[in-house]
Amino acid sequence: MSNSLPGWDEMSDLDKGAALLHIWKRDWEGPGYAVANYPARYFEHPALTGLDPRTACVHAVQVCGSFDAVEERIGPAELDHLYNLALEEHRRRCPECYQPLVDRRCAGCGWGRPPRSERTECPDHKGA
Repeated sequence: MSNSLPGWDEMSDLDKGAALLHIWKRDWEGPGYAVANYPARYFEHPALTGLDPRTACVHAVQVCGSFDAVEERIGPAELDHLYNLALEEHRRRCPECYQPLVDRRCAGCGWGRPPRSERTECPDHKGA
């Protein structure tokens, strides 16, 4: 791991949880599937948020090891806290560009549905 990348103790709780999201999928589904479909996507540290997906996954493995190894180090309560914190933040992000969603829309790329107040009624389904 590069010396410029933070280790576990220098990471925020959200970034620790982001690593755990990837590690869980890696342990459960296998490394190839996890890297392709659930890469580590960090939230806060600039050196981590700028990583390409493969490098982010390598970093997550290096700071975590396995899900069980992290649980042994920090305990199940802290592991659950970090994992769930990151999961909630992940759900608030755009699946296309990973920017935060506002009213279920991405200000970055425009992904998502407009708020109800901005929707127009479909003339083919009026009254349905």
